[in-house]
Amino acid sequence: PFINWIHECPHCKIMLDERSSNSLLWYLSKPSWKDSAVTGGDMRSAPMSLWINKIRNCKIQRICARCTRNTVKRMAITTPPAFIPIVIQEGVKPIIERFVVVDDIPYRLCGIIYFGGAHWTSRIVDADGNIWYHDGITTKSRCDYEGNLDVYNIKNLWKAKQNRTCSIILYTNTV
Repeated sequence: PFINWIHECPHCKIMLDERSSNSLLWYLSKPSWKDSAVTGGDMRSAPMSLWINKIRNCKIQRICARCTRNTVKRMAITTPPAFIPIVIQEGVKPIIERFVVVDDIPYRLCGIIYFGGAHWTSRIVDADGNIWYHDGITTKSRCDYEGNLDVYNIKNLWKAKQNRTCSIILYTNTV
């Protein structure tokens, strides 16, 4: 398993339950922001690294038998995955960061998948920050160069041609 979900009381510092998971999809949604045990920040302008921290620490509706306070569910990564696909749900728009760190493991932005008009397209970001656009219908087997992240307006990564919207953001392990 890649992940252990640890149910614990942050006040008593005791573990109540632990479950393993092989799921690699992480979902960003308004409820996941609201239910986070990590406080602070504004959902509308939060960087990806803050979102990742928030979705990995969730308040849950269980009371600790020892201290009668709310408990939390925390995601612990047991085996750092090669990729982290982050599913973007409606109404969520984090600031896309070129690099994020998860449990001291550096990850870099490597791709974005878009959807719209019953069609998927993508942008691939190489290790040097070069951005390549791919649409199997229009570009066929080639990718079109769009620029480099060092000079590219990151906000433009939210939309692709034909008004397709960002659906999945991919980060790859750089270790």
